[in-house]
Amino acid sequence: MRNESILVSNGIFAAVYMAVAFSSLRLFATLNASASPVWPPTGLAIAALLICGPRLWPGIYIGAFAANSLTSGPITSIAIAAGNTLEAFMAFWLVVRFAHGVHAFNGARSLGVFVLAAGLAAPLVSATVGTTSLAADGLVQSSLYGVVWTTWWLGDASGALIVAPLIISFVLRPKQVPVGGLRELVLLILVVLIAGATVFAPLIFSSIPPVALSFTVVPIIVWAGLRFGSRGATGATFLFSTIAIWGTLGRLGPYGSGSTNTALLSLQFSIMVLATVGLALSALVHERLDAQEEARKARAAESRFETLVDSAPDAMVIADAQGRIVQVNSQTEALFGYAREEVLNLKVEDLIPQRFRTGHVAHRADFHATPRRREMGVGMELYGLRKDGTEFPVEISLSPLQSDSGVLVSSAIRDISERRRVEEERARLAAIVETSSDAIIKETLDGTIVSWNKGAERIFGYSTLEAVGQKGGILMPSGENGESEILERLKRDGRILPYETRLTRKDGASIDVSLSVTSISDPTGRTIGASILIQDISEKKLRRLSPKGQG
Repeated sequence: MRNESILVSNGIFAAVYMAVAFSSLRLFATLNASASPVWPPTGLAIAALLICGPRLWPGIYIGAFAANSLTSGPITSIAIAAGNTLEAFMAFWLVVRFAHGVHAFNGARSLGVFVLAAGLAAPLVSATVGTTSLAADGLVQSSLYGVVWTTWWLGDASGALIVAPLIISFVLRPKQVPVGGLRELVLLILVVLIAGATVFAPLIFSSIPPVALSFTVVPIIVWAGLRFGSRGATGATFLFSTIAIWGTLGRLGPYGSGSTNTALLSLQFSIMVLATVGLALSALVHERLDAQEEARKARAAESRFETLVDSAPDAMVIADAQGRIVQVNSQTEALFGYAREEVLNLKVEDLIPQRFRTGHVAHRADFHATPRRREMGVGMELYGLRKDGTEFPVEISLSPLQSDSGVLVSSAIRDISERRRVEEERARLAAIVETSSDAIIKETLDGTIVSWNKGAERIFGYSTLEAVGQKGGILMPSGENGESEILERLKRDGRILPYETRLTRKDGASIDVSLSVTSISDPTGRTIGASILIQDISEKKLRRLSPKGQG
C-alpha cells in the first residue's frame, strides 16, 4: 500500500513538473529551446523534496525528461533530467543538513544557508550539466555557451529563491499569527497590483532609470514581510514578479529594451534581490516574534515560580554559590522578621546563629560540589536567627536550582518550635506514665493491649513483652466477660469514672483495684482506643475492713 502511494505521488508530481517545465520552455526560452531565464520547476522540485522527502526524486527525473524530450534528443534529455534531479537533491540535502529543512526561513542564519545552497550553489550543477549536454549534442554553439549557461543558472536560481519559499510558506502552517488583518492584506494586494501597473506604464518607465524604478517595490516587500511574515513576503514578491515578467515579455517596463532573453535575465536578477530582501525581513520578524514569545514564556514561568515559592507553607530562601540571598517568600519575612528588601541584602549565614556560621560556609561549599536534594544537618540540631536576635529550632531541606547564572540553592525552612514543644511534652508524659506506681494500660477498641507500663508489671506480674498483644481479658476473673462491657460503656459514654472491682494477677491471685477509663481519639475526633488507669487498693481495703474483723 505504501509503495502504491509513492508511485501515485511520483506520477502526479512528474505530470505537474512536466507541465510547468514545458510551459516555461515554450513561453520564455528564446535564446535556446532548452534554456529558460524563468524556470519555476527548480523551486517546485526543491519545495517538494523538503516537504515530502526524497521519495519524490523519481518524479523530478521523469518530469524533467518528459519536458526536455520535446526540445532535444533522448540522450541529452536523460543528461538534463539527471542534472535537474541532482540539483534538487543537492539543495534538499544541504538545506536539511545545515538550515533546518522547511524551517530555513525562520532565522537569518538558516536563510543565508538556503540562499547560498539552494539559490546559488545547486543551480551550478544543473546549468553545467545541461549546457554541456546541449553543447555535446551540437545544440549550443561554443560562442554561446557562456550566455546559455548564465541563462540556465539564473533561471534555476530565481526559481529556487522565488518559488520554493512561496510553496513552503503556504503549505506549512506558520507558528505565529500574522500581525496584519484581512483588510490590510487586501490593501497590500491592491498596492502590489498598482505598483506593478505603475512600473510598467510607459509614462513612468520612460522617465525614471531602470534600476531605481525596479526597487520602488522594495518598501512594499518590506511592508509585506513585517506584517505578514514569509507568506506575505513571498506572496507579494511572486505577484509582482508575475506582473513584471508579462510586462517585460510585452516589451514594457524598465527591462523592455534589448533582446527578450537579456531583458528577462535582468528582471530575474532584480526579482531575486527582492525575494532575498523579503525573506530576510520575514526571517528577522520571525526571530523577533520567537524572541518575544520566549521572553513571554520566561516571564510566565518566572511568575509561576514566584507564585509557587510565595505560596509554599515553609519559608523559602534561594541563594547563589556565594551565599547571597536572591529570592525569598512572604513566609521568610514573617519567620525571620525582616522585610523582603532587607533580607535580599543578606547572606544565608546572617539567618543562623554566630556559632554555626563558620561551619555553614564549609557545608555550603560541599553542597555546591555535589548538588542534590537532601536534608540539611541530619542528626544535628539546627537553629535560625531572627532579626531581633532570638533563636528558634528549624528543619531545612536543600534543593539545587539550575539558572542562567549557575546553580542556586533553594532552602525550605520550617520552624519546629511547636513540634519540639509537643515532643518534649510527650516525653514528659511518657516519663510520668512509665514511672507511675499505678498501672496505665492502653488498648485498642477490640481490647488488644498496646501499651503496658512498669506499674502494670508490678501490680499484675506480666512483663511488657508478655502483656502487649494480649487481650485485656487476661486480667478478668475466670468466667467473667467484664472487658467487653467496659469497652461498650466507653463507646457509649466516652469515659468511665473510677469504680472499684476485682482483677486477676498472673499468678491467679485476685486483687482489689480502682479502675477508670478514658477514650483515645485520632485528630478527627474518632475514638480509636482506651487509656485505663488501675490503682491497687487491696491494702487500703484491708485497712478499711480490719476494725470490723476485730470487733
